[in-house]
Amino acid sequence: MRARRGKRRKRAVAEFESSLEPELLRLQDELAAGTWRPGPYRSFYVHEHKRRLITAAPFRHRVVHHALLNVLEPVFEPMFIHDSYACRVGKGQHKAIDRFQHWARGHKYVLRGDVRKFYPSVDHEILMAVLRRRIRDQQVLALCGTILASGAGILESEYEMAWFGGDDLFTPLGRGRGLPIGNLTSQFFGNVYLNELDRFIKQTLGCRCYLRYMDDIALFSQDKRELYCWLLRVMEALAGLRLMLSRGRTRVWQAGDGVEFLGLRVYPGHRLVRRATAHRYCRRLKKLALLRRCGRATYQNVRDSLAAWFGHTVRAHAYRLNREILGRSALLAP
Repeated sequence: MRARRGKRRKRAVAEFESSLEPELLRLQDELAAGTWRPGPYRSFYVHEHKRRLITAAPFRHRVVHHALLNVLEPVFEPMFIHDSYACRVGKGQHKAIDRFQHWARGHKYVLRGDVRKFYPSVDHEILMAVLRRRIRDQQVLALCGTILASGAGILESEYEMAWFGGDDLFTPLGRGRGLPIGNLTSQFFGNVYLNELDRFIKQTLGCRCYLRYMDDIALFSQDKRELYCWLLRVMEALAGLRLMLSRGRTRVWQAGDGVEFLGLRVYPGHRLVRRATAHRYCRRLKKLALLRRCGRATYQNVRDSLAAWFGHTVRAHAYRLNREILGRSALLAP
């Protein structure tokens, strides 16, 4: 069962599996009758690169999310562009960086940007309209609406109020929005939502060298003026989705100067770990050391943390940095 992958030691998973058949039959009956309702979310903050509110659904309801995606993915996956890399089989962060670097070798300029507060800003009415264009089964649509409604308001504190063409003063207050970060369906719905932007950039703008990793986008060109023209059109297209680009993180770069992308600084011929990323990870190691001394962390926690770090930096030129980090982690060994 996909929902339990990597979570078999969790108490909630064990309790569900101890009465697996009755639980699955009960879920089936609730879904068929339209009486299933999401359980309460557990929320917490993480501070990786930036502060994010993460929400976790009860395991029983994550089973429903997986079942829903088994229906939706075969419908929408063929519609996604090739160079959309987040949360898709055979894609991922490393392949997105490879593609970015490949295009950086053949182009002088790149427009790099990301969507401001993407997950808190996703508009439910627009998303449901996109889903209705491809899904005819009313029960499936109702289930999508129920899951979306369960997350409305959770990310309200993260949302930055914005007004778009045709809005009055109270329009933003009356629209349901937000995808809880941590829901499997949120990642998929995010891809469905921004596929509208992908198709606009590829088909309407005619940008052949464009990629997206969730809300991070990159457009390549030999002409800086063309990129600035495209930037204005992208902003218009995002406004139609009630989204905006981040002001401080969106600009046109010279590809040869190295461009920050997905935690690395990518040059046409090599990649470096961002200094801020390295400093942040060293602080995390110090915190792990404190937790080890207090008995609140094990050496396995240290090993897991190192594995994640080396997985992130494996394709970067980071030999000396990683040698230093290994030296520090040796002090945490049993």
